[in-house]
Amino acid sequence: MPVAGDPLAVADAARTFDSIAAQVAITSAKLRELATTNGTWSGTAATRASARTATLSPKLNKVRTSYAAAGSSLRTYASALADVVLEKGSEVS
Repeated sequence: MPVAGDPLAVADAARTFDSIAAQVAITSAKLRELATTNGTWSGTAATRASARTATLSPKLNKVRTSYAAAGSSLRTYASALADVVLEKGSEVS
């Protein structure tokens, strides 16, 4: 039975998801820093911005976790698919 799929394309998608997860982690860390830094900005706007920023970081962490999990799953699939491609040879479509 032919096997559909391109292990290299799947691995590339995994790297894309990993890259997005890394970027989200960086953004989340910057937002946490902004929420906790007591800089020169003060007043109502500063307080509200800090509170809003503090609520975004946990949400972004969930996004990062989801993208990292997708990347991991795709890497696992790419590896298994590559094994099948090697085993089946020309039967792969």
